[in-house]
Amino acid sequence: MKIIKRIAFSVLALIIGIVFIVIGSGNLSAVKNYTQIQARVTAINRTPSADPDSTAENITVYVEYDLSGQRFNEILQDPPAKVNEGDVITVRYNPDKPDYVTGATTTSGVLCLAFGSVAVIAGLGSAALFILRGKKR
Repeated sequence: MKIIKRIAFSVLALIIGIVFIVIGSGNLSAVKNYTQIQARVTAINRTPSADPDSTAENITVYVEYDLSGQRFNEILQDPPAKVNEGDVITVRYNPDKPDYVTGATTTSGVLCLAFGSVAVIAGLGSAALFILRGKKR
């Protein structure tokens, strides 16, 4: 039973680690390739969660920004935790699709990479210990 738990932990840690590394890499890649711009928060819609037992809210943040003389009014993806209507915030837009705007920063990508790396190291370490202990017997 101990062997199965160790193998399951190793495999699960590796899978979780790889998933977080892929997510973090994608986030960093996208955010680094997006262009920073100032946008004004024009509206914030707060709706209760669909779960009746939850106190959480679904928050939709709308921003307005100008690019090359064209005004965009869009939903902000990954809005910052604390934002108020009328705030001017730094956002990033996709140069290939300027109506896609995000509040994401490199911090979330770095955190995903760090967590993923720790999980992969834990999975590999656990597998190595399992193999080394098996050879001693």
